[in-house]
Amino acid sequence: MNTNRNCFVYLGVLVALVALPYLTSLNGDFVYDDHGQIVENSFLLNPGHVADLLSLRTVTDAKVINGRRPVVLLTYFLDTFIWGDNALGYHLTNLLLHAGASCLLFLFLRRVMRQHAPDKGADLFALGAAVIFGLHPVLAEPVHVPSFRPDILCALFLFGYLLTALRVKDAKGALRVGAIFAGSLLLFVLALLSKETAVIAPLLAVWTWWAFPSVRPGLRRAAGIVIPSTALSILFVLSWRYSGSFQAVTGEWNGLSLRPPENFWSLPWIWTRYVGLLLWPHPLCIDRVLDPVIRLSDPRLAGGLAVLILSTAAALAFLRKDPLVSFGIGIMLIGFAPVSNVVPLFNPMADRYLYLVVPGFSIIISRILLYGGFKERKHRVLRKTVLGVILSTYIALTLFNLRFFDNDYLLWSRVKEIEPRSARASTWLGLEMKNQGRVEEALDLYAKAAELNPHDAAPLVNIAIIFGEMGQINEAERILRQAIDIRPDSAAAHWNLSVALQKQGRFPEALTEAERTVEIEPSHAQALRSLVILHVERGDIPGAKRAVEKMLVTNPQDRDALDALSYLNSR
Repeated sequence: MNTNRNCFVYLGVLVALVALPYLTSLNGDFVYDDHGQIVENSFLLNPGHVADLLSLRTVTDAKVINGRRPVVLLTYFLDTFIWGDNALGYHLTNLLLHAGASCLLFLFLRRVMRQHAPDKGADLFALGAAVIFGLHPVLAEPVHVPSFRPDILCALFLFGYLLTALRVKDAKGALRVGAIFAGSLLLFVLALLSKETAVIAPLLAVWTWWAFPSVRPGLRRAAGIVIPSTALSILFVLSWRYSGSFQAVTGEWNGLSLRPPENFWSLPWIWTRYVGLLLWPHPLCIDRVLDPVIRLSDPRLAGGLAVLILSTAAALAFLRKDPLVSFGIGIMLIGFAPVSNVVPLFNPMADRYLYLVVPGFSIIISRILLYGGFKERKHRVLRKTVLGVILSTYIALTLFNLRFFDNDYLLWSRVKEIEPRSARASTWLGLEMKNQGRVEEALDLYAKAAELNPHDAAPLVNIAIIFGEMGQINEAERILRQAIDIRPDSAAAHWNLSVALQKQGRFPEALTEAERTVEIEPSHAQALRSLVILHVERGDIPGAKRAVEKMLVTNPQDRDALDALSYLNSR
């Protein structure tokens, strides 16, 4: 009874500490990807799409934003139902999920240590590791920004999966074993449908059993956990690969992703930079610019390889001498694997990618400061004092960084300060300048963004919009066609070209561009409305009806679409 009561006390302390630095930032606005993935995501306007998510129909539909992550979209639907468009509720959900992930990490480590070495402060070690994980400043980005929720959800279910993968001493009967197996599989599926990073789950389970043989279940149950999850991982990756966009492997190059072989040469250096961020998480940045390693003679390759090899060697060397250190390093390496750019990512580096790397780091720090080692009182006090300083520093750095997440202007100004070569920062700041009526400054920023990344169509589209608003339609058309040459799959470029053509009275061409827009982005509301008008003007009533029906698929309550359909049916 006392053990359970102590556990609840630890969980309460953990949640309070983890929430502490984030409470002041709950009133922040939506920023960055929140706009496209949540605020402007028309898929979330139709509650009927919940059925599509539950039936997994979106998993193979690359045109649905986050369609391969239906669990994430379900949480957005829930937030929308409860909070509407109030960003506070979305931030609160993220924080609660992060606190939940921290709690499950604590419970997992507590179980491992109670079975591995029950008399050596298992609870305190587990609490320390979970608090370090929960407060690490590098996680401020995914914890605060709702559109980065996939990382949190994936970790939440993965920690639950790992809990079910531990040996249960009092498991009796086929029913109990079957329930554990079913729970394990369900948690893995939920993790996989939250973010594809979950494919590392079988590796995490096997590494846990290898580092701590005392927690390994029987061969039959171990196989029942690892084999199905491995098979599902392979099937998921294959379906993702052949059903559309596969990160930066397919489609046009975005000017940022690492192309072979530079992704392999850069991998060790990326690992080294991430290790540095874990050790000293400042300054943090939402858009990191990476200079790829393109030559074998680049000293970054040699230095990065040295760090990577030493890390791997340490994970193996400490396996018997100090399994906790070994386990922590192994978790870091396994968590790094999906974001290592072996499969080239759209963004080669991001702070949020460390969500599944930080747990391994937190295990190592907690092992050093809270578990075993020096027994003298003065050394225990010293180590706890050091931990207090670390956690206080983490809280201070997190509070410092969260200030910049209040709105897009603060966020991207900070990015511009840290990463002057960030094309995204120039584009987003250009949008802010335009909204403030500072058009000339906006044009300069867009031009800078186009210079920094000539493979991004967004700056050109925004420049064209300004020219269009200034009445220079021909120039706007020229720039938009240039944008389409760069990114043929840009719905924004095709749509704005359709608008420019309509203003010139070139309606057949405008219709073609509007149709191309909807082909790329089926729920594009403006293009669908334009298609209705263009088809009606041509006397193509069936075509207009098809466009209206697509509008109603996106939002069945769209009053204008319902009125239009009624009118068209009367024709």
